[in-house]
Amino acid sequence: MIYVKKKKIKLFINFQRRSDPSYISLKKKINKISNRMEGKIFYDKGFIYNCCHYINLILYLFGNYKSHYILKIKKVNRFDYMVNAKVIFDNATVNFVYKNKSIKEFEFKNERNMLLKYKNRPIYYNSKKYNNSFKMSQKHFYLELIKSLNNKNSNICDAKEALETFKLIFLILKGHKK
Repeated sequence: MIYVKKKKIKLFINFQRRSDPSYISLKKKINKISNRMEGKIFYDKGFIYNCCHYINLILYLFGNYKSHYILKIKKVNRFDYMVNAKVIFDNATVNFVYKNKSIKEFEFKNERNMLLKYKNRPIYYNSKKYNNSFKMSQKHFYLELIKSLNNKNSNICDAKEALETFKLIFLILKGHKK
């Protein structure tokens, strides 16, 4: 990171969900509500490998990390873990749940709002449908990249934000004994 800062190199990480117009629009809607949301995220390919994308998205949508506690942790291979944890963010409490072959990606709610995403389907926030597609995710990532390179506001994950994502992942894993 020091080399990147000294040379003023812009470095980006392909956490593409936050570049998707549906999530950008959804973030604006979520920021208008003042009530915290409670939710679950279902992942199936390891906490580091797969859940990092969701953690980055949650940081983007719901703000900074506050605290966490581990419900269950198990090593799934040499490099990754299955972690069930409750994590508190500025505007949401999130249960990360390892579930093999889940049809849901996530669900959030409070007394007034409902946010739901099934795999390979649009996002639903209350009754409004937000279309998103992995077929277009690289295009959206590229468009946000161009904005950032032209010093315009963008919704792309830079190195600093990616580092925060991985710091949080390893903070959660830190208490685990081998």
